[in-house]
Amino acid sequence: MGSGTAVFVKPWNTPFRFMLVTMIVCLLESLLALWFNMKNYGVSTAAFLWMFLWPSVLLVEVVFYRVVRRRIKERKFVWAHLILSLFSFAVLPLLYIGALFFSYLVIPSSPVMQSLFRVQMYSYWAGVIIGHIFFVIVIVQCFSAQKPQQPNDDNDLLSEIAM
Repeated sequence: MGSGTAVFVKPWNTPFRFMLVTMIVCLLESLLALWFNMKNYGVSTAAFLWMFLWPSVLLVEVVFYRVVRRRIKERKFVWAHLILSLFSFAVLPLLYIGALFFSYLVIPSSPVMQSLFRVQMYSYWAGVIIGHIFFVIVIVQCFSAQKPQQPNDDNDLLSEIAM
Protein backbone atom coordinates (compact mmCIF):
# COMPACT_ATOMS: atom_id res chain seq x y z
CA MET A 1 0.00 0.00 0.00
CA GLY A 2 1.44 3.32 -1.04
CA SER A 3 0.88 6.46 0.90
CA GLY A 4 0.82 8.66 -2.22
CA THR A 5 -2.50 10.04 -3.33
CA ALA A 6 -3.41 11.01 -6.82
CA VAL A 7 -4.90 14.44 -7.33
CA PHE A 8 -7.51 14.57 -10.06
CA VAL A 9 -8.59 17.88 -11.47
CA LYS A 10 -12.36 17.98 -11.47
CA PRO A 11 -13.62 19.34 -14.78
CA TRP A 12 -15.60 22.57 -14.58
CA ASN A 13 -18.81 21.84 -16.47
CA THR A 14 -20.73 24.97 -15.43
CA PRO A 15 -19.78 27.03 -18.53
CA PHE A 16 -20.81 24.17 -20.81
CA ARG A 17 -24.21 23.81 -19.14
CA PHE A 18 -24.74 27.58 -18.85
CA MET A 19 -23.99 28.19 -22.53
CA LEU A 20 -26.10 25.18 -23.52
CA VAL A 21 -29.13 26.68 -21.75
CA THR A 22 -28.40 30.10 -23.27
CA MET A 23 -28.12 28.53 -26.73
CA ILE A 24 -31.42 26.66 -26.31
CA VAL A 25 -33.24 29.83 -25.19
CA CYS A 26 -31.72 31.77 -28.10
CA LEU A 27 -32.73 28.99 -30.51
CA LEU A 28 -36.30 28.97 -29.17
CA GLU A 29 -36.49 32.75 -29.57
CA SER A 30 -35.20 32.42 -33.15
CA LEU A 31 -37.74 29.70 -33.93
CA LEU A 32 -40.53 31.83 -32.48
CA ALA A 33 -39.40 34.85 -34.53
CA LEU A 34 -39.16 32.66 -37.64
CA TRP A 35 -42.68 31.32 -37.08
CA PHE A 36 -44.05 34.83 -36.53
CA ASN A 37 -42.32 36.21 -39.62
CA MET A 38 -43.39 33.28 -41.81
CA LYS A 39 -46.96 33.68 -40.65
CA ASN A 40 -47.12 37.43 -41.24
CA TYR A 41 -44.51 38.41 -43.83
CA GLY A 42 -42.85 35.36 -45.35
CA VAL A 43 -39.15 34.70 -44.88
CA SER A 44 -36.28 35.07 -47.31
CA THR A 45 -33.26 32.77 -47.25
CA ALA A 46 -31.05 35.55 -45.88
CA ALA A 47 -33.45 36.23 -43.01
CA PHE A 48 -33.66 32.51 -42.29
CA LEU A 49 -29.86 32.22 -42.11
CA TRP A 50 -29.56 35.42 -40.04
CA MET A 51 -32.02 34.10 -37.43
CA PHE A 52 -29.89 31.01 -36.85
CA LEU A 53 -26.51 32.76 -36.93
CA TRP A 54 -26.31 33.47 -33.20
CA PRO A 55 -27.57 30.07 -32.03
CA SER A 56 -24.89 28.46 -34.22
CA VAL A 57 -22.22 30.78 -32.77
CA LEU A 58 -23.40 29.81 -29.30
CA LEU A 59 -23.20 26.14 -30.31
CA VAL A 60 -19.52 26.65 -31.18
CA GLU A 61 -18.99 28.23 -27.76
CA VAL A 62 -20.78 25.31 -26.06
CA VAL A 63 -18.46 22.85 -27.82
CA PHE A 64 -15.44 24.99 -26.91
CA TYR A 65 -16.35 25.04 -23.22
CA ARG A 66 -16.89 21.27 -23.30
CA VAL A 67 -13.45 20.69 -24.83
CA VAL A 68 -11.48 23.03 -22.55
CA ARG A 69 -13.31 22.36 -19.30
CA ARG A 70 -10.10 21.20 -17.59
CA ARG A 71 -7.88 23.99 -18.92
CA ILE A 72 -9.82 27.03 -17.68
CA LYS A 73 -7.53 29.12 -15.50
CA GLU A 74 -9.42 32.33 -14.68
CA ARG A 75 -13.08 31.71 -13.94
CA LYS A 76 -13.93 35.40 -13.59
CA PHE A 77 -13.45 35.97 -17.34
CA VAL A 78 -15.60 32.94 -18.11
CA TRP A 79 -18.33 34.23 -15.80
CA ALA A 80 -18.21 37.65 -17.46
CA HIS A 81 -18.65 36.01 -20.87
CA LEU A 82 -21.46 33.76 -19.63
CA ILE A 83 -23.44 36.53 -17.94
CA LEU A 84 -23.08 38.92 -20.88
CA SER A 85 -24.07 36.17 -23.32
CA LEU A 86 -27.13 35.27 -21.25
CA PHE A 87 -28.10 38.93 -21.05
CA SER A 88 -27.58 39.66 -24.76
CA PHE A 89 -29.01 36.51 -26.30
CA ALA A 90 -31.73 35.42 -23.89
CA VAL A 91 -32.82 38.09 -21.41
CA LEU A 92 -32.58 41.26 -23.51
CA PRO A 93 -34.91 40.07 -26.32
CA LEU A 94 -37.51 39.10 -23.74
CA LEU A 95 -37.16 42.46 -21.97
CA TYR A 96 -37.45 44.25 -25.30
CA ILE A 97 -40.67 42.44 -26.22
CA GLY A 98 -42.08 43.17 -22.76
CA ALA A 99 -41.10 46.84 -23.00
CA LEU A 100 -42.66 47.10 -26.46
CA PHE A 101 -45.87 45.54 -25.24
CA PHE A 102 -46.01 47.78 -22.16
CA SER A 103 -45.15 50.96 -24.08
CA TYR A 104 -47.72 50.12 -26.77
CA LEU A 105 -50.41 49.83 -24.08
CA VAL A 106 -49.37 53.00 -22.27
CA ILE A 107 -47.98 55.33 -24.96
CA PRO A 108 -48.48 53.98 -28.49
CA SER A 109 -46.17 56.41 -30.29
CA SER A 110 -43.53 55.88 -32.92
CA PRO A 111 -40.73 57.89 -31.21
CA VAL A 112 -41.06 55.78 -28.06
CA MET A 113 -40.82 52.59 -30.12
CA GLN A 114 -37.77 53.92 -31.97
CA SER A 115 -36.10 54.88 -28.69
CA LEU A 116 -36.76 51.43 -27.24
CA PHE A 117 -35.32 49.82 -30.37
CA ARG A 118 -32.22 52.03 -30.19
CA VAL A 119 -31.64 51.21 -26.49
CA GLN A 120 -32.14 47.51 -27.21
CA MET A 121 -29.67 47.50 -30.12
CA TYR A 122 -26.99 49.43 -28.23
CA SER A 123 -27.37 47.16 -25.19
CA TYR A 124 -27.34 44.05 -27.37
CA TRP A 125 -24.20 44.92 -29.31
CA ALA A 126 -22.39 46.22 -26.22
CA GLY A 127 -23.11 42.93 -24.43
CA VAL A 128 -22.09 40.84 -27.44
CA ILE A 129 -18.84 42.73 -28.07
CA ILE A 130 -17.73 42.96 -24.44
CA GLY A 131 -18.75 39.34 -23.77
CA HIS A 132 -16.75 38.09 -26.73
CA ILE A 133 -13.73 40.14 -25.68
CA PHE A 134 -13.83 38.12 -22.45
CA PHE A 135 -14.30 34.96 -24.54
CA VAL A 136 -11.14 35.76 -26.53
CA ILE A 137 -9.28 36.29 -23.24
CA VAL A 138 -10.47 32.85 -22.07
CA ILE A 139 -9.32 31.26 -25.35
CA VAL A 140 -5.88 32.87 -25.07
CA GLN A 141 -5.52 31.76 -21.45
CA CYS A 142 -6.59 28.20 -22.21
CA PHE A 143 -4.07 27.75 -24.99
CA SER A 144 -1.17 29.82 -23.68
CA ALA A 145 1.81 27.78 -22.59
CA GLN A 146 2.76 29.60 -19.43
CA LYS A 147 5.87 28.05 -18.03
CA PRO A 148 6.86 28.65 -14.43
CA GLN A 149 9.57 31.27 -13.92
CA GLN A 150 12.96 29.62 -13.49
CA PRO A 151 14.91 30.80 -10.43
CA ASN A 152 18.21 32.52 -11.08
CA ASP A 153 21.21 30.21 -11.09
CA ASP A 154 24.07 31.62 -8.98
CA ASN A 155 26.62 29.75 -11.10
CA ASP A 156 25.40 31.33 -14.33
CA LEU A 157 28.11 33.71 -15.54
CA LEU A 158 25.92 35.54 -18.07
CA SER A 159 23.31 36.54 -15.49
CA GLU A 160 26.02 38.30 -13.46
CA ILE A 161 27.23 40.23 -16.49
CA ALA A 162 23.71 41.30 -17.53
CA MET A 163 22.95 42.84 -14.15
